[in-house]
Amino acid sequence: MSSATVRGYLCDVRSFARWFSETLGEKFSPSAVTPVDVREYFASMRDQKPATLVRKLRALNRFFRWAQSVGLVKSNPVSGIKAPREQRKPPKALSEQELYRLKRAVYRAGKPRDIAMFELLTNAGLRVGELCALRVGDVSLSERKGKVIVRRGKGNKYREVPLNIATRKALAAYLSTCPGVDANEPLLVGQRGARTPSGVWRTLQSYAGEAGVAVSPHVLRHTFATRLLRKAGADLPTVRDLLGHEKLETTAIYTKPREEDMEAAVERLN
Repeated sequence: MSSATVRGYLCDVRSFARWFSETLGEKFSPSAVTPVDVREYFASMRDQKPATLVRKLRALNRFFRWAQSVGLVKSNPVSGIKAPREQRKPPKALSEQELYRLKRAVYRAGKPRDIAMFELLTNAGLRVGELCALRVGDVSLSERKGKVIVRRGKGNKYREVPLNIATRKALAAYLSTCPGVDANEPLLVGQRGARTPSGVWRTLQSYAGEAGVAVSPHVLRHTFATRLLRKAGADLPTVRDLLGHEKLETTAIYTKPREEDMEAAVERLN
């Protein structure tokens, strides 16, 4: 668990302790808390977003599990209390027009490395960490096909992603600028060696500013997945494998209709 998550959980526990003291007029004590108190606490926050309530419930559950393990309470008052379902929105993805503007900005600059980086993020859906970890030998190119090997994706998963013609051309052009490079060398390099996630992010932001779009490496990954489903007609198992997801449910979020899709559907009734 990250330090930021721990700080957030502590803040949520303190918030509950304040509510307990103010509502019941007594000093907060873990042993005094009952399931009724917990339910009443969450009932008092009906106007909060489901995601906020889910986080608060997790924080209290962890706290009281710890309190039970050290003997501060006999039972966990949060046990059995269900959080409201969190309504997940489809991830942010660029529209075709936004993607074109960003691509135009990248190609106008004419830097082979940045063009290769853009195509790998957009047409291979790599996570930024996976992109920066690539070695020259992880790329296989021929005239009619190509692939990139992700040796240690999320959860240390290995996968191979086929490359379309635009990405193959971009990589071939970039690799031609560094002939004789060893297969074990980093694929994307800068003045100080291998590109880092923060370096990729800064480079992308410079083009995003010129194109007038809000984008990050992960937004381009979402764009890749969304276009596979909506434009290329790929099925969910295919998209799951290309993205390196472990569960199909994770990929299914991309099938959720966007707000503009629902608005357009209703408008077509006229």
